[in-house]
Amino acid sequence: MTLQQPQPPAKFFSEWRIIGLILLIGLGLRVGMLHRFWSDLNTDPDVYVAIAQGLAEGRGYSAPGTDVPTVFRPPLYPLFLVPVSGPDQQWGRAVLQLLLSLATLPFIWLTARRLHLSRTGRLLAVTIVAIDPLLLRYVPYPMTETLCALLISILLWSLSRQGPATLRHGFLAGLIIGFCVLSRPTFWAFGILLTFAVIWNRWRDRSFTTQAMAKSGSPAFSNSWGSLLAMGIGIAVCVVPWGVRNLMVMGTPILMTTHGGYTLLLGNNEAFYEEVVRQPFGTIWDGSHGAGQDAWVKQLEQEMRSKGIRGEVERDRWMSARAKETIRRNPDTFLKACWIKFYWFWNIAPHGSASHALPPVARFGVGLYYTALWLTLITGIVFVLKNLWRDERSFRIWQAPLLLVIAMTLAHLVYWSDGRMRAPIMPAIALLAAAIAGFDKTRKSDPREGQGLSP
Repeated sequence: MTLQQPQPPAKFFSEWRIIGLILLIGLGLRVGMLHRFWSDLNTDPDVYVAIAQGLAEGRGYSAPGTDVPTVFRPPLYPLFLVPVSGPDQQWGRAVLQLLLSLATLPFIWLTARRLHLSRTGRLLAVTIVAIDPLLLRYVPYPMTETLCALLISILLWSLSRQGPATLRHGFLAGLIIGFCVLSRPTFWAFGILLTFAVIWNRWRDRSFTTQAMAKSGSPAFSNSWGSLLAMGIGIAVCVVPWGVRNLMVMGTPILMTTHGGYTLLLGNNEAFYEEVVRQPFGTIWDGSHGAGQDAWVKQLEQEMRSKGIRGEVERDRWMSARAKETIRRNPDTFLKACWIKFYWFWNIAPHGSASHALPPVARFGVGLYYTALWLTLITGIVFVLKNLWRDERSFRIWQAPLLLVIAMTLAHLVYWSDGRMRAPIMPAIALLAAAIAGFDKTRKSDPREGQGLSP
């Protein structure tokens, strides 16, 4: 008769229980925000609901209230809204936003495991996303921030896969990137940086044979031109239909939107330069140093009418050319504007009209939270670079979150910028900040992930 070895008692504060608690806290906070800002579900600042209503009514992807085709907004989010786009479907939009937001949290945890963050690091990453004020604030809004944050968390999970590159995983990552750019076109900047990173990794690996690389357990997309091609095909599968549709109805194969020219001009025009950039630091575009933003918009519309500029495509091209001309004429001011937009992108508290909606105590709390988070983020990035730089396999799986933060920051140095623009990359920020807690050197990788690594 053999005696069974006694099993160690389960830890009361096991990781699963803590994750469950974090999810409950995240759920409670999101439900609270939906209750507090319930009326925001019926607002439509970016006309996504109106476009979805047009699709539901059979008018196609058209300008609000018409059957005129539009390319002004990216198409993915309105497709999600179609079943809940009616004015009496507020509850449906609330449930949609809640599910999209909550689904982000498990992918953060799964990605943290693939990145071999320690137990504390994994829990910290999920907590940051669960309680982030910016992500919470945009849950009640029918806008792309919540969907984009989920897509980015899925993308980082896909790109953090370890093991030899495969066509299947390359294609999957391409599909997710395609969905990202169809929800927010600025993610093209990340796609470009990621492509250069893949080429750089391939060049670094040129001295290795295929067999040696297969044994090395290097991350996906590091050792195969085929995976890069598969990723490109995945992107094309998502994006090309949008371009073909635009060619058929707009006469040009637009792969982004006709909103880019406006956002480029909004951050690079003479009025903005004069009323904000050339003023003391901290000035906002509220009319205190000139006519103000609303007056500029009215003047812009009047100028386009007087010049006979009609249609989305023509207006987009004219505004884009106007912005580029302003930049060429004012290179020094443009660089100063880039610094201001950098500050706005990473600002610790709302500024301008958004700040007036919060009581002083709430503004102080948000500022304190982001001050602590940015210090943690900087320390986490330094920790990643210091501890993983010499370990090629370990460092490569961290390239995606690093490149994502860099790409979105660079994009909004040129285009219009504010704190809202960073909401979609909060998953990457959370993972990088959580690196301050160190790495799990004992956990063995899932065999399905490849050979894994041990930083």
